[in-house]
Amino acid sequence: MLSHTLLTYGVGPVEEASGSGVLGLASRLCGLVLSKPRCVILVRLLLSVPGVSSDDIVIYQRVEYNMRVAVVATWGLPLMWRRVKYFVPKFPSKLCGRPSDYSEVALEREGYSSTAVVRDALAGHEVHVVVVGQESIVAKCRNAPGEPRDDKQKVDAEVCRLNGELHGRVASVEELRREAEDRLRRYVELFLGRADAVVLPAVGWYDGYRFSGSLDSAGFFIVDEVYRRLEQLVPDAVVLDVTHGINYMPLFARQAVYMASKALYVRRGAPRCLLVVNSDPVTQDGQDAAINIVESVELEGTTLDEVLVDLAADKDMTPLRLLRGAPREAVEAAGAVRRLVKDVAGRLGMLADALRLGLLLYFAQVGGDVRNLAESVNKAAEEARDAVLKASLERDGTWVYVVRRLAADPGLARLRILAELLAWAHGEAQRCGAEDGFYKLNCLGDAADALKLGVVAKTLLKNEIDSLSDKLKGWAEEGPRLACEALGESCKPCSVDRRILIAHAGLAKALVDVARRGEEFYVRLRRDCAAVVETHLRKIEE
Repeated sequence: MLSHTLLTYGVGPVEEASGSGVLGLASRLCGLVLSKPRCVILVRLLLSVPGVSSDDIVIYQRVEYNMRVAVVATWGLPLMWRRVKYFVPKFPSKLCGRPSDYSEVALEREGYSSTAVVRDALAGHEVHVVVVGQESIVAKCRNAPGEPRDDKQKVDAEVCRLNGELHGRVASVEELRREAEDRLRRYVELFLGRADAVVLPAVGWYDGYRFSGSLDSAGFFIVDEVYRRLEQLVPDAVVLDVTHGINYMPLFARQAVYMASKALYVRRGAPRCLLVVNSDPVTQDGQDAAINIVESVELEGTTLDEVLVDLAADKDMTPLRLLRGAPREAVEAAGAVRRLVKDVAGRLGMLADALRLGLLLYFAQVGGDVRNLAESVNKAAEEARDAVLKASLERDGTWVYVVRRLAADPGLARLRILAELLAWAHGEAQRCGAEDGFYKLNCLGDAADALKLGVVAKTLLKNEIDSLSDKLKGWAEEGPRLACEALGESCKPCSVDRRILIAHAGLAKALVDVARRGEEFYVRLRRDCAAVVETHLRKIEE
């Protein structure tokens, strides 16, 4: 039985085993061979092997609940952080929900960074940290640090020295960004050992620097960067620590993490949970601080409809906006990006509306261009990214002015995610494809489940599939025939109004051809009817 089970899960033949040996083997396989979902299923199956003791259930629980967790943290100016004793509550087992008893402390630890303490409190899970900082970390120190008394103060002293030297010589934004990443990584290595580091474009006045531009660019970067990293990590849960974020960073981070997590849940079934944590504010004389769970979001049950609403972009969006004093080369860069996404946002919006309404057959048949659209959006996003990172450096007395003349719209980052999501959805819908442009009728219902369509859209589509299948049972021909003709009725091809289109989920008998192969029914949207559906979708968008 064990050999058969392992072969089923892609593992070579092994000798039969029982008891703790079985689950011990499973534990090793989970670490070396299998993905987390397949690992959990395998261990559940192995629990049925004769001879497995009840004690081995502990191993199963370890596999079930030891999750991959992404910790995203916003960091402002680590120089300002003070050493306090942090109290971390006991996190719920699956990192969903809130502790039932805040008096139960899982960890007490002194330190400068809440992120490090949160990471330690998640011991037993596979934890990956993404730290989001900004260029202002290179600001000059207001006061020279005293004699270092610990490792953090040693790093502070070195950072102050380096920042002072940089302020006197910096000549390009490229150099400034390299140095900003270096400063951020010094603190990352000190507190965390290793983590991903993201440096956002800064805006505002900081000691010795004036960063001018637009907060939109920071919003664009954080959405794009957070999504890319969560997509690579595929975490079971996400913990967002906003304790150290300054100004707009926590707000932008929460929006980005929530949006990205929902989109990835629909595509991959994970992450399933999001926790947002923040410590008590610490004053100059503060000595301790509790880590608070300020928000808990369970993502299971999220539908594609919800995500498509989150990612909706204005079809008239200006992806790269000119700011005051923009030179000719900036105007040219903005024009190039605008041309790349011209009409793309509207087209993607129309395909998204089709899915939201349950028009899965239309989406499958006419959405074949979505991958090309995604490539255009990707190129536009990369060009916008490069353009925004460029800046001029000007000196005026003791101030260094970092001036940006272009701003990237956060909607462009959302459009990029939308295009990728629709490309994935189209691939799922194509699994129902057959010859001559037909699609298996019952398979469309399965695809609706796989795509996590909204409740209303899925209900309308499945009801129409059942109704059409039932009505065609007595049809003896193979077809193809217009559906109304196959049902012995007369109708004008493509003659549907918006109400009928939506009520029948795009499978109205005047819109589709039907065919029969044995006991299986197939449907195909008439080519000349696609334009009618598109006209109705345009009116819905307006």
